[in-house]
Amino acid sequence: TMELQALLEQMLRFPKVIVAAIDGGVIGFGLAMLLASDLVVATERSYLTLPTTRLGLVSGHVAPLLAFRYGAAAASRMLFGNERIDGKTAHGLGWVHRMTSSEQCWVVADHWAKEVAASAPEAIQMSKRLLNEMIGENVFAALT
Repeated sequence: TMELQALLEQMLRFPKVIVAAIDGGVIGFGLAMLLASDLVVATERSYLTLPTTRLGLVSGHVAPLLAFRYGAAAASRMLFGNERIDGKTAHGLGWVHRMTSSEQCWVVADHWAKEVAASAPEAIQMSKRLLNEMIGENVFAALT
C-alpha cells in the first residue's frame, strides 16, 4: 500500500541514523522496516521470517530492500526458502550488527544511538544520503 511504501521511503531518507532493536520475531512488513533501518541490535530470542509466498502473497516491500542491503541471493533465501533465521545466524550473515541479551537490548540500542548522535550531523546525513539515495537509488523505484 501507498502508506507503507511512504513509511519505508521516509525511513530511508530520514537524516538521522535509525537503530532497530529486536527481541523476538520480525515477520513480513516488520522485516521491511528492519531493512529500512541503518543499524540493528538483536537478541538470541530474535528471528526473521518472511512467510508471504506460503500465504500466496508477493513481498513487494521486502524484496527490493533485501536485494539492496544484502543482494539477490539473500532475497531469494528469504522470499523462496521459507526459512526462520535466528538472531545469531542473522548476526553471522551481517544482517544484525550487534547481539546482546534480552535484558540489555534497549540499553545497547540506546547507547549505540547516542554514540552515533555524537558524530557530526552533516556527515551522518550526507553519508546516509549517499548510501540510501545515490547507491541505493534503484530501491526507491522498486518500492513503487
